[in-house]
Amino acid sequence: MIKNMNKKIVMFKVLISISVIFTFLSKGNASILEVGTGKKYPTIQSAIDVVTAGDTINIYSGLYKENIVVKDILGTQGNPITLKPVENGVIVDADLKGTGIYLDRVEWWVIGSEKYSMEIRNGYGGNTLDPDYTKGGGIVLRGCKYTTVNNVTISTTVTYYGILGPGQSDQTVGDILVRYGHHNTIKNCKLTSKWSDVNLEAGGGGPLTIRGNILSNGIRYPLKVSGVSSSIIEKNYISAIDHSTFPPGVATEDGILTGYIRESAHHTIRYNIFDAGIGTNREEALTLFDDANYTGSEAHMIYNNVFINGKHSTVSLGNIQDSEFFNNIFINKKENSYCVKFGNRNAYGNVFDYNIYDCQNNEDDSNGIGLNNYRTLGAKNKSADPKLFESGALPIPYFQPQPESPAIGAGLAISGFEGTDFAGVNVPSQAPDIGPLQASPEAPVQDTIPPQPPILLAIE
Repeated sequence: MIKNMNKKIVMFKVLISISVIFTFLSKGNASILEVGTGKKYPTIQSAIDVVTAGDTINIYSGLYKENIVVKDILGTQGNPITLKPVENGVIVDADLKGTGIYLDRVEWWVIGSEKYSMEIRNGYGGNTLDPDYTKGGGIVLRGCKYTTVNNVTISTTVTYYGILGPGQSDQTVGDILVRYGHHNTIKNCKLTSKWSDVNLEAGGGGPLTIRGNILSNGIRYPLKVSGVSSSIIEKNYISAIDHSTFPPGVATEDGILTGYIRESAHHTIRYNIFDAGIGTNREEALTLFDDANYTGSEAHMIYNNVFINGKHSTVSLGNIQDSEFFNNIFINKKENSYCVKFGNRNAYGNVFDYNIYDCQNNEDDSNGIGLNNYRTLGAKNKSADPKLFESGALPIPYFQPQPESPAIGAGLAISGFEGTDFAGVNVPSQAPDIGPLQASPEAPVQDTIPPQPPILLAIE
């Protein structure tokens, strides 16, 4: 028995040694490909054409006039493929000839860097010669898995149908489009193109993480999520621009929303700022809506956000079931508008508690929630001025509670959440503040995000 046991131990050690050697060799074969003036690879595409699992493409400062295509190139969990700037001043100029970076069915890719931002300019989403490029001017992720886009700035894509001409879609994505695939992440990006219907759109596929982005200026929606479930949407600053700043001839009719989430379930939406703007024609700061024939929109967990203004209501729900709203602030200064309004769709089982409502229209005496037959109001809701600073830089300290705010220490501790607020401040395990920002001495006095106009979110 002892001999057999010794043999098994020896075999186990051999297998471990082989595994270690294989891992070492696989990582040892990874290459660093350098792109830039005087480097081996003069263009980003030339490096991508030879990249393999585990490789890193380092991009040096310069203007790269390219329409980059990455197709069916797979990294692995242990050997992802990284495409990143290694210094400031990396600009990809799509030259209005197509998408800046088009990722088609790739896996385990990382685009971008924590330290240095990469800019994509002049993406064009209206190339009718290639249907893959019809939507998405800056970056497209089509059928991708486990892919991250980090710290990318996109502000000059052109996709609006009124500019592209006849035959174009009436909703085109300017900055980033995520189609199908699963477990992709969009984080720390600044997506502010004005000549597009949507700044960030995700449609179809599996879970997605949208974290720490600035989304603004989309003509219809800065953010639109449709048919994607079990996603995390957190710490984003989503705002609308004044319609008076839109390009000439751009329509400003109803149906233009700030946040729009549709045909989905089990989203976690937390520590965001949704600002529809006082001077805009946006209908709502956030709309959760499903088609009458779709019954899967349910069980969203929505907490510690601030929702501001909206033509009809700050938040609108249609055909939404069994969702929970805790620790949110609803502000609407427009006349005859509600804080939260239920449409004439099938909505039931929704719970609202530990929220603060500050709206012009509280006529139904239920803390500003209109058409209240389809929800349960908790005892900890408040009708009050949340006493945010509402001055200084956006979003901090503008949306931070003043010392006398009723939001301080009045929130519900969310089971399972251990993390930080919009600004990265630790959230206490008991009695957190209501809203996306803690009124904590730890809170940074400097801006974590540069001042921006108000933002819109659309999740479909």
